[in-house]
Amino acid sequence: GLQMFRASAVHGYDILLMDIRMPVMDGYDAAKAIRALDRADAKTVPILAMTADAFADDVQKCTAAGMNGHIAKPIDPAVLYAALGTALVISPDQAHPQGHPRGHKRKEIFKHAFQYFCATRTAAACTPAPENG
Repeated sequence: GLQMFRASAVHGYDILLMDIRMPVMDGYDAAKAIRALDRADAKTVPILAMTADAFADDVQKCTAAGMNGHIAKPIDPAVLYAALGTALVISPDQAHPQGHPRGHKRKEIFKHAFQYFCATRTAAACTPAPENG
């Protein structure tokens, strides 16, 4: 995670999907290290945790490490795409400084990714689960 981000171009990633259990550096430490980097996108790139650790304290640890969201494994496609949509949709007044190449188009990028996902899956995969309560 950290090495790939560090080696990328500034604003090279729209979002990071961070596995928590990595062999060299876990996702919590990687997220903290990314947020501490001295580059324009380090504090703003959305980071979503992807982990089987799904208790409330696990979610809190992700937030404390600087991540923007938490997706529990096994991955539910509807939950994944909802989290991506939430993390990627920004308003024009939140556009990245210095002319971020895709800042104001994130909603459009997500829309196309979701349309592709739905076109390649069953209709049930693109139907939100009923809410409890």
